[in-house]
Amino acid sequence: MKVSNANSSSKLVPPKDDLDRLKRQKSNLIDAELVEIDNLKNYYSDKKTKGRQDHEKDLEELKGLQQKELLSTIEQHQQLLTNKLDEYKAEQQNIEKARTEYISQQKALIAQMKDEHAATVDQKHREAFKSAEDITEHADAILAKARLDNARAMAQGQKHFSDELDKQAQMQDKQIQGRDTAFKLSYNNTDMENSKMLNQQKQSFKKSLNDLEVVSSNKIQNQSNLYQAQLNNEKAQYEALLEQQRETFAERFKSIKDAHDQVLNSTQDKLTKDYLDATKGLLTDKKSIEEKSKDPFYRPVILNESVKDVGRFYDVELALPSHEREYVKMNANGRQIKLSLSRQYSEEVDLSEGTKGTSKKSETISKEFQVPEIVEPKSIVQRYENGKVIFRINKA
Repeated sequence: MKVSNANSSSKLVPPKDDLDRLKRQKSNLIDAELVEIDNLKNYYSDKKTKGRQDHEKDLEELKGLQQKELLSTIEQHQQLLTNKLDEYKAEQQNIEKARTEYISQQKALIAQMKDEHAATVDQKHREAFKSAEDITEHADAILAKARLDNARAMAQGQKHFSDELDKQAQMQDKQIQGRDTAFKLSYNNTDMENSKMLNQQKQSFKKSLNDLEVVSSNKIQNQSNLYQAQLNNEKAQYEALLEQQRETFAERFKSIKDAHDQVLNSTQDKLTKDYLDATKGLLTDKKSIEEKSKDPFYRPVILNESVKDVGRFYDVELALPSHEREYVKMNANGRQIKLSLSRQYSEEVDLSEGTKGTSKKSETISKEFQVPEIVEPKSIVQRYENGKVIFRINKA
């Protein structure tokens, strides 16, 4: 080891108490560095654990996000299917409403036709009865006239007029019977035609109603088949999308897990390397400290000052080796006085692969105290006598 210091030529051997104190301090320093290494290991272990927990948390958040997206897609498809079913039900209701209206219209039409037919039959009955009454009145009038004529002709020839009257009466009876038979036949034919027409209209209505039911049933069946096909198609698309999202999620999960494992392995390798390097550096530093503990230059300086009141001055004396007298300074402010010692040293260290380097370090020691009276900072004078640094400062 090389020590470069401008004033390292003259060295003083410290007492045994200082050596023991130095050993204790160096031992404490080594213990502190070991604690620092343990803290560093704990820090990297906590960092590794935190990284793993953060990664697992990210995976859980990603998984939750994927589940939310899938649930949202499922809800959208369910809503779409619900809307389709509502439309299908509404259309069925419209078809049922149209069917009911059509049946009501047909029933009203049949009722109207029945009313018209009843009115027609009543009118024909009234006309037939009126015609029969007219014929009866006419026959009565003719009969009365014939009887009157017969009474008048009785004087001329009762037999002739009686035969003629009987003949006319027979003819009138036949005419009345013929007209009555013709009226009954006409009425029966008209009733049969009306009944036949009504039956035909009933059959036509029933056929139309059956055709309408068949058409409505076919339309409903076609709509149901169409909706079922559309539902199956959308279900297949949804299942394909769900499977694709599952595959994408599995790939992303695997990629993230591989990256996480790679980061963990890299971090573990780095921590192992840092631990080995820290252990190696600690051993090196320990060896260097043990070597330096034998060198008086590296022993810590204890600032044991003594203050003497010399009339108008204060003399502050400090025992130091001569090679360190240039590195001690004194400052003052009011009654406060501060002593400080700053020193530097360098050493050559062996690096890896046979190379060497220079390590430079610095050390600062300070101490503050008060004097009874206020002093003038600009009046400080320094001198070195008998192994002591003496600072003289004027009182204010």
